[in-house]
Amino acid sequence: MAPGGETGRGAGRVKPAGKREVGRAAAIAAAVTLGYALLFGRRTDYAGHYMAGFGATLVLLAVPFAFAKKPLGWTAVAAAIALIAFGIYTEATWFQLAIFDPVDFCNQSLGACMAGLCLAGGMGSEELGIELGFWGLLLITGGFAYAYS
Repeated sequence: MAPGGETGRGAGRVKPAGKREVGRAAAIAAAVTLGYALLFGRRTDYAGHYMAGFGATLVLLAVPFAFAKKPLGWTAVAAAIALIAFGIYTEATWFQLAIFDPVDFCNQSLGACMAGLCLAGGMGSEELGIELGFWGLLLITGGFAYAYS
């Protein structure tokens, strides 16, 4: 019999500790993206850069999140910093249409920071790591669509 006297299918199974962090990340990504849409309407590139920064950080943290035996802590901070640095590079080279756009960079960086903060206290499972990777790729794809629509 499972602890607490539970019997039957799923008895004694504990939800992975990181489920809360994944839910929090999804809720914050959705809420802030909606806020961008409501506040800035025609400037869909603002939401797009935020989503891309958030999504890229989720993808980068998916593997450490899947195998973490303790909360991510500084790993999440380092991932956010790495993605901010990558954002400087991409904004200055790959996505430069005319000049370096500090607003695009700021929105991407905000997304990276928010994703890092959402996951800093979490440790997940392989299943949750895959889920994070999926949501991250979805956000990157949506961000690209918004940024260039």
